[in-house]
Amino acid sequence: MKAEEFDCLVGDLARQPVPPLDPRFNDAVWRAIRQRKAEAPSSVWSLWDGWIAALLRPQPILASFALAVAFGLFSGVLLKESRSAPTTELSVFSAHAPGMLATLMEH
Repeated sequence: MKAEEFDCLVGDLARQPVPPLDPRFNDAVWRAIRQRKAEAPSSVWSLWDGWIAALLRPQPILASFALAVAFGLFSGVLLKESRSAPTTELSVFSAHAPGMLATLMEH
């Protein structure tokens, strides 16, 4: 089929009026969607997808963020280092680092 013939056929189809839809078409489509969802087997991925969808709603996002901030602040307060004796822990780079094998074998 040549391109001109194809264009002519498509043009004829485009000029034809669109037949009206059945008034219950929308209901039939949604009924078919619900039926297929009900028939679909439940898998691990669908359960995982449901959890992710639930967590991405605004309330769980805000609650998760608030919990993460509270946990970060609480752990920061608990693990805060003493300000009286600041340490840099740069001794690990020295030639006589306490954890080096050569240093351990000298003792």
